[in-house]
Amino acid sequence: MGSAFALFRPQFEAYVRGVWYHFCATEDDLLRFLSGSQPPHIDTLIEQLERRGAFSEGNLRRMKSETWRNLCDFTHGGAIQVKARNTRDEIVRNYRLEHVAGLLTASATLALLAGTAIAAIVESDSLATKLQTAFRSIYETAA
Repeated sequence: MGSAFALFRPQFEAYVRGVWYHFCATEDDLLRFLSGSQPPHIDTLIEQLERRGAFSEGNLRRMKSETWRNLCDFTHGGAIQVKARNTRDEIVRNYRLEHVAGLLTASATLALLAGTAIAAIVESDSLATKLQTAFRSIYETAA
């Protein structure tokens, strides 16, 4: 379970980077990436995506600001990760069910967003519709 929490931050970063490379990156940015350079800082990526209009509602910025500290703690073995692996008397898994459910929903939502972005890149509205229908069939019945 700890691995799933630790991997959500890289999943979020990979999504943001992927949509940034599609919507915002220049030819030079792509060439630098292919030669091994890192993209700009995640805040810069989000800012550029929002300026571009792709995410003007501020959802990415809001998601990052609400979760980033916790995501870093899980990814880098911070206090939240330690607390989630301990009780008062022993070292055991100590994740709350609502946190696990939230992680699953957030991870699946990012997967849906990534899939619909790919569908947009290949110009397949039918693929995007299939993905959204499948997501709703799983997550609307679970709610």
